[in-house]
Amino acid sequence: MLIDKDNRFRLYVRQQGWETADSLTRPKPGHWYLIGVVVRDAQAELWVNGKRTGQIKLTQPLPQTKAPLTFGGVDDNGRIWQNFFGALDEVRLHDKPLDAEKMAATYTPVTSTHKVPKPPKPFTLWTGPPIPDNVELIPFAG
Repeated sequence: MLIDKDNRFRLYVRQQGWETADSLTRPKPGHWYLIGVVVRDAQAELWVNGKRTGQIKLTQPLPQTKAPLTFGGVDDNGRIWQNFFGALDEVRLHDKPLDAEKMAATYTPVTSTHKVPKPPKPFTLWTGPPIPDNVELIPFAG
C-alpha cells in the first residue's frame, strides 16, 4: 500500500504479476486518513475512510516470504526506499479479515488537521562549472 505517483492511495498485490487496487481519494497534507487492507480467500481489498475503494481478485495465495513487514517505506535487503513523508498514527493487525460492517465501523471522521511546515529551500553546495560525467576529466590544481 502506498501513495503512488498520481497522489492516490494504491494497493499492490503480487499474483502472476503486480495487480493494483486504487482509491479516487487524493490525500492532502496535514489531513488524517484511515487506510485498511483486507485479504480474504478470493480477493484483497483497499479501504479508505471506512469505505471499500478497490479490490483485487486473488488467483493464487499471497506468497509467503521472509521479508520484514515495514511501515513508511520498503526495506529491500537493507536498501530503504519508497519512503513515506508524513506521520503514521496507529497500526492494527488482525489474524482474521474483518467483515465490511466492522471495517466501516472502524472509521471515525477527524476534522482537525496538522500544520505542515514548508520544506526548506535547497542549499547550493557547488557554484562552479557543470561536473563532467567522467570523473577523470575533473581538473585538479596540482
